[in-house]
Amino acid sequence: MKKLSGVLLVVLFGLLSACGPGTTTVTAVPSPAGLATTPNIKIVSPKDGDTMSNPLTLKVSVTGVTLIPAATPSQPGQGHLHIIVDDNPSAVGQAVPKDDTHIHFGTGVSDLKIDPPLKPGKHKLTILFADSNHIVTNPLLTDTINVTVQ
Repeated sequence: MKKLSGVLLVVLFGLLSACGPGTTTVTAVPSPAGLATTPNIKIVSPKDGDTMSNPLTLKVSVTGVTLIPAATPSQPGQGHLHIIVDDNPSAVGQAVPKDDTHIHFGTGVSDLKIDPPLKPGKHKLTILFADSNHIVTNPLLTDTINVTVQ
């Protein structure tokens, strides 16, 4: 009963939070054991400070949210990933731009190949989670590394 109460509390909190103006709230998705998982994204590879060659592929660990294609209407806790190159992520509630520094991965994948290739030199790569409409969720789910491209 305690596990069920905790899950219901997370769902209720998520529903109430989702009603706030101008933001999308990501709620924890229950794990198979019935316990809520804190939403988190993390770049697993490459590691911060690595030297790489093109084409660059980032492997991302995603917990507490579900990756879905961008064209699919999303529920709280669902969305897709973006890579921001040499720039800062958009703010919570804002749309992620689509340009050379904001690469969208609307297919719902977590292995992300950067195309077009990056110029040689040092680059800051930030991974960002957003909903189906490319709106940055609350809480902000992001991770940043620095790499050197040969």
